[in-house]
Amino acid sequence: MKKSIRVLLAVCLTAASSSIAAETAKQLAVKPQAQEFPLAAVKLLDGPFKQAMEVDREFLLRIEPDRLLAGFRMQAGLPKKAEPYGSFQWEAIDPNSRFTMAGHSLGHYLSALAMMVSSTGDAECRRRADYIVSELDACQKAVGTGMLAAFPDSRGLFAEIAAGKIESDHLFKLNGGYVPFYCIHKVMAGLRDTWLLLGNQTARDVLIRQTDWLCTIFDKLTDQQVQDVLETEHGGIMEAVADVYAITGNEKYLKLARRLNHRKIFEPLAKGKDPLTSVPPAPAVHANAQIPIVIGMERLYELTGEQPYVVAARSFWDNVVNTRSFVIGGHGANEFFFPVEEFATTGLMSTGGPETCNTYNMLKLSRKLWLIEPSVPTADFIERCLYNHILGSQDPKEGGFTYYTSMRPGAYRVYCDASNDFWCCTGTGMENHIKYGGFIYAHSGNWLWIDLLVVSELDWTDQGVKVCLDTRFPENGKAALTFTAKSPRKLAVSIRCPGWLQPGAMKLAVNGADEKVETMPGSYATIERTWKTGDKLELEWPLALRTELLPHSRDWVAVLWGPIVLAGELGTDGLEGVSFHARNFFPKKLPFDNVPVFAGDANGIVAKIKPVPDKSLKFHTEGLGSPADVTLSPFYTVHKQRYAVYWRLKNRAVDAER
Repeated sequence: MKKSIRVLLAVCLTAASSSIAAETAKQLAVKPQAQEFPLAAVKLLDGPFKQAMEVDREFLLRIEPDRLLAGFRMQAGLPKKAEPYGSFQWEAIDPNSRFTMAGHSLGHYLSALAMMVSSTGDAECRRRADYIVSELDACQKAVGTGMLAAFPDSRGLFAEIAAGKIESDHLFKLNGGYVPFYCIHKVMAGLRDTWLLLGNQTARDVLIRQTDWLCTIFDKLTDQQVQDVLETEHGGIMEAVADVYAITGNEKYLKLARRLNHRKIFEPLAKGKDPLTSVPPAPAVHANAQIPIVIGMERLYELTGEQPYVVAARSFWDNVVNTRSFVIGGHGANEFFFPVEEFATTGLMSTGGPETCNTYNMLKLSRKLWLIEPSVPTADFIERCLYNHILGSQDPKEGGFTYYTSMRPGAYRVYCDASNDFWCCTGTGMENHIKYGGFIYAHSGNWLWIDLLVVSELDWTDQGVKVCLDTRFPENGKAALTFTAKSPRKLAVSIRCPGWLQPGAMKLAVNGADEKVETMPGSYATIERTWKTGDKLELEWPLALRTELLPHSRDWVAVLWGPIVLAGELGTDGLEGVSFHARNFFPKKLPFDNVPVFAGDANGIVAKIKPVPDKSLKFHTEGLGSPADVTLSPFYTVHKQRYAVYWRLKNRAVDAER
């Protein structure tokens, strides 16, 4: 695509998303303090985030839309145009079984295509998104009820539920189906994103018809029966229905969204209580089933202004972020929350966890809470997750995404491929690496927030200003923002002062002159002045080595360079013949005794780690590792070999079973 066409498309997308945003904002009862820029307004420049987006694009283009559409056409009574993908119960279709998640990947894929078009103007992704929407429109019209589903006997399953026959295993299975409303939600989200980001009117129409069909299912049920349905994982169905209310203003959708609020988790959260630690014999709480529910609570707060919704959302966020998260920002083991005192046992023992889907959803919740009330701790968590979990969750060369990122010392990453492994984390993975530009900047009136040091360009059309952010972060903590303005513009520019900095360490200068502003960690430093073309704002976040102990343990420690988690490069011993792109997403265990430990205590670690000469972001221990010293690199760069994020301190006893 020629550059002029790309620019024109970006302008059209920005205008379309702005008008749609104005339409949906009419329903808001709570006005967020900050707004996101459209993805089209932020251009990623050469760096790891842009590279990750480009690798993701190649992955998207390897997927065959007609294979993802096959199940929808079959359930609509239309001849399939290609054979469906086969992947266990993820997308495989057995005509004799309802137990498949067929259809969920198409929803994520549609969202990813819409985001890619919005971010880059990619013409092929636009063509695919439009084609998929037209196919879903045809399937929906053939069904005649508004239903869009891809798993076998979907009509029969939903007819049973509408009639009040509800059989749940309180986890994944509902009337013999595999998380059916979870699958419905993904399709709704894909249609929503294609309307909001691309202005595809057909997507809007299909989405509304699908939501009308949902109303016919739940309108026949008592409130208790609705709660019985919600005992099975159901994704963000509440949020999606609330979004349809925001799009249309029709109160019946808000009524349905309220009914889809799972009281079992909402009521304790709204009282500031913890519903995430189960008491035996009750089963453990499935982590990712809860986060989209809480995102829906936050959305209902925006649309109603009712405080219990935001109290619940913030209570959940604080619980997960401050008591249940590993150093990379992820949480859980084998998809489930575990008691907070079990980090050194259940947490480190598991080859399954943290799950990429969980962090995808925690980032979404964090961003929504940040927009309501900008805060540095929330932005710090976003930075932690993006650099240390999400950026490293994709194979940087071949593409494909991780399901679990194990914290077990000696683990390694396993990635999906584009023909077999349509895991839930494949779906969220397709979206993750396109959205980086949405976390860097935000605005309100003439106020600009800058939260991440990611090399990029911002086109702030409302103010007639462009900002170029140049940085080599995290190689060092220096950055420069150069302004281009159609005419001099008075703006307030707030720069995050991260909580991981030392007091007074952040430095700011405008056009070479130091700025004397408050730069306390955990706050925003704001410079308000009239900016003109050529003005330059320079800043520095001095980076240094530091450590963090494993929560609820003094026996395990992680090493960081500023906010960047460093991992030990442990090589490939024992991995001969292992496929890093495999259907089995659990890495082979390495006995803890085979992993080096740190000799000493946490206070003396940093002094024994030195940078490797002439190698950026590479460090080596000196007299610290036992039986041998180790090389440390940013965790997001350590691929296709074993790693260690947490190190056992040799002079302390470890009770964990090996």
